[in-house]
Amino acid sequence: MFQNSMGYIDRYITQYYSLCAAAPQHTFDLILMEGDSTDNEATWNRLNQIFPGKVFKRVHGGKIFGSLDDVQRWSQISFVVDGVLERVRPDHDALVYVEADLMWEPSTILKLIGHLDKVDAAVPMIWMRGIFYDTFGYRKDGVRFGNNPPYHSVFSKPVVDGLYHLDSGGGCAAIRGDVARKYRCIPTSLAIVGFYFEMRKNGHTIGLDKSLSVHHPPV
Repeated sequence: MFQNSMGYIDRYITQYYSLCAAAPQHTFDLILMEGDSTDNEATWNRLNQIFPGKVFKRVHGGKIFGSLDDVQRWSQISFVVDGVLERVRPDHDALVYVEADLMWEPSTILKLIGHLDKVDAAVPMIWMRGIFYDTFGYRKDGVRFGNNPPYHSVFSKPVVDGLYHLDSGGGCAAIRGDVARKYRCIPTSLAIVGFYFEMRKNGHTIGLDKSLSVHHPPV
C-alpha cells in the first residue's frame, strides 16, 4: 500500500529486485495499491514507471493519519488491504503481504514462505529503534504484545516447529494463497488484525518466527 511514498519507493524497488534475484526458483508478482496521496501524483507516476500494469488505484477519500490507533484510520487501511486481497489470483500460491515502508532482507521473506508448509501464515518480529513496533497487530490470548521484553507471555511457552502460534500478526506476513483469497478485514475497525481473526475463527494457524526481523523506519 502506497500513499505519499516518494521517500521510500526506491528502497522498496531495491528490496523487491533483491528478492527476485535471491530466489530465481520463484516467480513473484506484484499487487501495488496507491491512493489518497497529496504529492501531485508523484507516487502514482513513479510506481507506474517501474512497475507498469501492477499498480492499482484504491481511494478511500479519508484523512491522512500518522501512526495512530484510530478507528477511522484502521477502517481506511482495511479498505486498501481488502483491495490487495481481492487481487490474489488462483495461480498465486502465496501472498507476501508487506507494508511498503518496512525494511527487510530477502532471506527473511524466503524463510517466511518456507514456513507455509507448517502454518497458514508466518510472521517475523517487527522492530523500530530496538523496540518491538507492531503492538496493535501482534496478539495472543486476547493480549497485545508490548514494546519491551518479555513482549508477551507466549514466549514462555513451547514452540511448535520453531514457531510461536499467535491469534494475529501485523504488517509483514507470508500467507497461503487459498487463505488470502478467502478472508477479508472483518471488522474493518481492526484492519489486518480482522483478517487474521477471520483466519483463526476458521481453524487456520499463524506462526511467529522470533528469529526473523523486519524494521520500521523511525517516525
